Amino acid sequence: MNHTKHTKQITTLLVAAIVASLCQPTIDTSAASIKLNKTKIQLTQGKTTTLKVKGTKKKAKWSIKSGKKCLKLQKKRKASVKIKALKVGTAKVQCKIGFWRQKTCVNLDLTRSDLLLRNK
Repeated sequence: MNHTKHTKQITTLLVAAIVASLCQPTIDTSAASIKLNKTKIQLTQGKTTTLKVKGTKKKAKWSIKSGKKCLKLQKKRKASVKIKALKVGTAKVQCKIGFWRQKTCVNLDLTRSDLLLRNK
């Protein structure tokens, strides 16, 4: 009788240990593999380029962190955004997916034709 009581207690402890090990939260290591295709962008006034996220299937939230008068975000999609240069300056675009954030610096320069038009 004492033997069956100990067997039940050991079985109960083993089941509790297995359930506890299954209930542990998983650690998301996918944030390390998420990257932007460009970290620095050089654009001339009026030109566009596309910025893309690689390494995830989640929806990205795009925003301009600085230089809102210098560029415009067009065609915001799940994993990409089209950037249009409006005027000369520097701007930063941020991509946010959950807790992961990445910023890209965009330099907006004058073209030679703009310089010639300003001098005349």
